[in-house]
Amino acid sequence: MKKKDWLKSVVVAILVLMVGFCANIYFGTKVYAAGILHSIPINEIFQDYGLANAVKRQLGKQSVTEVVSQRELDEIQKLNGNGCNIKSIKGVEYLTNLTKLYLSYNHISDISALASLSQLEVLSLKQNKLKDINSLANLTKLRCLYVSNNQLRDLWALEGLKNLEYVDAEEQTCTNNPVVYKPKVVIPNTIKDMSGKSVTPNFISDNGEYINTDVIWELPTYTTEVSYRFKDILNIGKDYVLFSGVVIQPVELEAPAAENAPSINQTLPAASLTEALKKGLRKKAVTDISPKSELDKANEFHDENRGSAMFMQLKKSLLM
Repeated sequence: MKKKDWLKSVVVAILVLMVGFCANIYFGTKVYAAGILHSIPINEIFQDYGLANAVKRQLGKQSVTEVVSQRELDEIQKLNGNGCNIKSIKGVEYLTNLTKLYLSYNHISDISALASLSQLEVLSLKQNKLKDINSLANLTKLRCLYVSNNQLRDLWALEGLKNLEYVDAEEQTCTNNPVVYKPKVVIPNTIKDMSGKSVTPNFISDNGEYINTDVIWELPTYTTEVSYRFKDILNIGKDYVLFSGVVIQPVELEAPAAENAPSINQTLPAASLTEALKKGLRKKAVTDISPKSELDKANEFHDENRGSAMFMQLKKSLLM
């Protein structure tokens, strides 16, 4: 009986060890997925030179080519990358203990790398190229956020961030895709408040009107762009936030219709002349269009049976 109990104890002990070993591997993999396995150069982790240089300064390194470990990155709680010509923040996800991050006055358009930085309390992203801040939706410890002078059309991502004490979201500049000029230009208002409703413009250029969430301009003559401004007070976290800016609508003249020109083989039914003209105009097929304007660009072509022929004379005889 004692022998059986002893065997049971051994089996249980082995099972416990196996479970512990498997859990170690599993959780170890999870940790490593969010960090770097071995010491590697700073500029291999942070491939943007401006960001790499900011990390180098924070760590007191001499060069961005110096190696750094995950343990060293874990010690960084504050990083100042203001005005460093940063375009990409790839690699910042390894700075998991950051509480303060300053990245204003750069050229950043993608902030998805911030999504996992759950310890962030202060984040400055003023004057960048942000079109959305959705990656901040789960950063529940954020207290101060600076996103003025970007290209934001809404602040929905901040709705669940109840600890926010201050948000700077003024002077957004949003540029729409161009529209073709018409005497009457109508576009939808794309600026939304926290409930998803359109924010009524407080100024519309060129005597425009606002009707049923559409912005409307009567333009008797062509103008290169029109615009409208917005300003609204939004309740976000513990703060009342001024959300303001301008929406610019570029206007283009409609491109002229292509000339109703015959194809090469219609212009020159003779096979040898057709092939010669195709080569002269650098076309891939004899059915390609060869409008009068293209003939104007060339001086001559060569036909094996007739030698060189002048385009000007040919054009005159064919397109009169």
